[in-house]
Amino acid sequence: MHFITISQMMGTDGEKIARKVASDLSYSFYGDQELFRAAEELDILADVRELDEKAPPLLERLFSEKPKVHLDRL
Repeated sequence: MHFITISQMMGTDGEKIARKVASDLSYSFYGDQELFRAAEELDILADVRELDEKAPPLLERLFSEKPKVHLDRL
């Protein structure tokens, strides 16, 4: 099984790009709605929401050299 992850910044249309890439590669797309729905079905939604609401530390956000959009194929 292969995964591609696409991160985004606000206003960059990351989800739109991710959906297009998934469609072009015939991959399933799992965005926030799909993941929250699956978490609700597994009765772990509260745990997922708790993780989702944690922001990265301030210094990490300011000095991170991570790319703003990247593709990973595992």
